[in-house]
Amino acid sequence: MDYRIRAGASSQVFDYNIPYSGRFNAGDSPYLGRTPGSASNRKTWTMSCWVKTTGNDNGFTLMDAGANPDYLAVYMYQGTIRLYDPSAGGGNNSIYIAGTRLLRDVAAWYHIVVQLDTTQATNTDRVKIYVNNERETAFTQTDWPTQNYDSFVNNNIEHTINRTGNTYADCYMAEYHFIDGTALTPSSFAELDSDSNQWRAKSFSGTYGTNGFYLKFQDSSNLGDDSSGNGNTYASTNLVATDQVGDGPKAVNGHGADGSAGNFCTLNPLAKSQTAMTFTEGNLEVIGNADWQMTVGTMSMSSGKWYCELLCGGTNTKFGIAIDNVNVSTKQELSILYYPANKIIDSVWSSYGASFGTGDIIGYAIDMDGSTITFYKNGVSQGAIAFTGSVSTAQSVIFGGALHTNKTNVNFGQDSSFAGAKTAQNNKDANDIGDFYYTPPTGYLALCSSNLADPSIALPGEHFNTILFADGAGAKTGVGFQPDLVWLKARSVGGVGDRYKLTDNVRGVTKGISSNSVTSSPWATVAETTDSTGLTAFGADGFTVGADAYYSSTTGTGMVAWNWLGANTTVSNTEGTITSTVSANTAAGFSICGYTGTGSNATFGHGLSVAPEYVMVKNRATTDDWAVYNTGLTSATYWLEMNDEVAEASGSTRWNSTAPTATLVNIGSSNNTNKSGDDHIAYCFHSVEGYSKITTYIGTGNVDGPFIYCGFRPAWVLVKEVNGSGDWLVNDSARDGYNNNNRDLGIWRYDASSSGGQYDIVSNGLK
Repeated sequence: MDYRIRAGASSQVFDYNIPYSGRFNAGDSPYLGRTPGSASNRKTWTMSCWVKTTGNDNGFTLMDAGANPDYLAVYMYQGTIRLYDPSAGGGNNSIYIAGTRLLRDVAAWYHIVVQLDTTQATNTDRVKIYVNNERETAFTQTDWPTQNYDSFVNNNIEHTINRTGNTYADCYMAEYHFIDGTALTPSSFAELDSDSNQWRAKSFSGTYGTNGFYLKFQDSSNLGDDSSGNGNTYASTNLVATDQVGDGPKAVNGHGADGSAGNFCTLNPLAKSQTAMTFTEGNLEVIGNADWQMTVGTMSMSSGKWYCELLCGGTNTKFGIAIDNVNVSTKQELSILYYPANKIIDSVWSSYGASFGTGDIIGYAIDMDGSTITFYKNGVSQGAIAFTGSVSTAQSVIFGGALHTNKTNVNFGQDSSFAGAKTAQNNKDANDIGDFYYTPPTGYLALCSSNLADPSIALPGEHFNTILFADGAGAKTGVGFQPDLVWLKARSVGGVGDRYKLTDNVRGVTKGISSNSVTSSPWATVAETTDSTGLTAFGADGFTVGADAYYSSTTGTGMVAWNWLGANTTVSNTEGTITSTVSANTAAGFSICGYTGTGSNATFGHGLSVAPEYVMVKNRATTDDWAVYNTGLTSATYWLEMNDEVAEASGSTRWNSTAPTATLVNIGSSNNTNKSGDDHIAYCFHSVEGYSKITTYIGTGNVDGPFIYCGFRPAWVLVKEVNGSGDWLVNDSARDGYNNNNRDLGIWRYDASSSGGQYDIVSNGLK
């Protein structure tokens, strides 16, 4: 499992909290250094550290011992964890172990454990690398140490953190343990919280050994102070008191007596309008280069009251908020902005507040419940602005800013010194959290994980899950619940047996329907079939399949199954003009609806409490195309076809040109959605904060593409181009795991997984 500290959080309070981290800014050449007084165990040691990256692919050094050419370094470069010793006796007269997983999430913390034990008989056991409790097993370089090799680590030579030679990095580090003489696994330093499925730090109870140490970054006068009891303090170079920040890897909400705030919002370098923008100081400082450039934060706000501050670097800057799916890559204007003596609402300018310039501190007070934003200049309110236009209908908003050639420093509550530009004032929010220059207005909070509300779905895996299973009939388990919709596909190339099949509890377990077909062409569709040797039963932890090739491929590549939880039962819904049979999971925003068409404009009840944003309907009796409604289409007059790659098409007969409501789906007279006397099946979805997101984005055609904010780490992604011809593509986190190998499957095709690399899947969305 890819356990990870998510950008958001849940609200449990833990006994073990981490109040501080060290912020390393490459431009300052910062590092920690120590030379042991004597050598100790050079064959066996363990390093454990929590890291928050900044998107700088030049990487950073977690540990370095020695100097070129006689040294060993553990470092991250271009997103991968590596161990390198150029002078050892490995396969190429060196040790070089380089993983393949790309750690490019800038909104969350990673737990990295590296273990060296050259006494092991098996060479692949002599170096072990773990990320969030998952061992690295795929490598681009595998020059293993020779048995009983003495590494440079724990020799009486200089050891450094965040420096190799003259190379330094941008990152945050917290909870750094080094164990001399013992090979340990991640469970010695962290544990899985069963209530939130989050990998979280815990107190280390072992011994550190002679040269072992523990850096808590708790002493602002020396961030390398050793808390292990050994006195193995690392000296700080080019690190100052303001490099101690309150951002830390706490998986869940709530704060203990130490006032831990957890993971803070920062600026998001994955969401920017130009590569010319420069992000420094832990993504709390941004510098423009030319033209107007935009960026947003890593966390959104949907309810509550929130406060943050900015230090202006000039007058050519606009500060404000935007809808969370704002497309800064295409310079889509932010929704509400404060520009000197002006406010800008959906691109309409009017007079507001005072002018501001270099050295002024602008405060934001965002009241999501009252639908207002109030800007402050140097602690003085400039007046409340009511949400209107795009923000007034948004489910959530996100911090945003636009700048020209200025520099701007941002404080979401982790640093009131603005990276040393001001004298820290240490003002807290209403929950006694944070470090603000000015006292936040009454009731307003810092945007950090400790202040975020519980997600309504604490364990998303209890409502949706992907499983992979081998070829052959039999029970397939590991879903974690009894599924009500199973959508599966062979992970192979070509052939009738490789098309998609959907089975649900409304139609019955033996009733299969395809989202594609091979009848005359790849995009032709077929009617429902009775597959007595297909899916034969739903079980408490999965399903059972027979020998049908659609359900258990015979090509040897195995199957993928995407599973949704409905209600595990059905009810009759009479709210519409047509009575529907419904299995609805209102908590997860998903329902399955069966109904019989009338041939004229009608409605059917979907069983949810919120209007569906995505509806896919199939006439079970005919070869008519699938009809897909999505709020991202031009209007409710438009539709897409699941079994075709064509662009959106228009006509009133699919949805009667009327969007779904909180209780009903509208259908017209089309045979696709409402043929008289024919049975139809509909799958309805709406977004649920922290669990699912239905949204749109505008492509750029560039490798550095747009960032799609979700507010959680997606486990399953379905994408279709709206205004042009393009396949329906599915990515999931189960088939390929870590970035950048998230291979897609094409819905209307019947081929195998692609070569991958469509997205980086991160804790708060997609890049």
